[in-house]
Amino acid sequence: LAEYERLAKEAEQVKLIQAAEEARLAKEAEKARLAKEAEDARLAKEAEEVALAKLAEYERLAKEAEQVKLIQAAEEARLAKEAEDAILAKETEDARIAKETAEARFAKEAEEVRLAKESDDARFAKETENARLAKEAENARLAKEAEQVKLIQAAEDARLAKEAEDAILAKETEDARIAKETAEARFAKEAEEVRLAKESDDARFAKETENARLAK
Repeated sequence: LAEYERLAKEAEQVKLIQAAEEARLAKEAEKARLAKEAEDARLAKEAEEVALAKLAEYERLAKEAEQVKLIQAAEEARLAKEAEDAILAKETEDARIAKETAEARFAKEAEEVRLAKESDDARFAKETENARLAKEAENARLAKEAEQVKLIQAAEDARLAKEAEDAILAKETEDARIAKETAEARFAKEAEEVRLAKESDDARFAKETENARLAK
């Protein structure tokens, strides 16, 4: 009986040792599983951080490309405005040259009229001086007065023509000014639209960055 009890006790001890070994192995297996899960979580976190960093880099590059596009559009608008200003300046200069040419032509015609008048006065004076009869002197006086009336009429016609030319030049200058103001208003509107588009893109980028940060 004592031998049976000893064997039973030894069998119980062997069973307990075996159970303890199995518990130790199960604990080690659980620790290994938890360590693997922690490693998987760390790798997943690192992969998520790499993906977020890559997304942020893509967004930064996209923003830089958009800014470059906006800068290029603004530069093109500036060059277009400078070209428009150059065209308007050339048209204004052409109008000024045309006006000066017309004024010089009118001055030359007035000088020719004055010289013609002086020549006629000298001719009439000579005829009057050479006339010995009162009738011839009267005829010469009437002819001279008629010629003066003709010259006055010609001068008046020249003045009216010059006033008409000045009115035409003034209208062309006003049209050029209105066209320039219209172009400047159009360029100002385009610049405002570019600025609003840039602000909208900046707001969108800020919102996407904030969403990415909150998601991370």
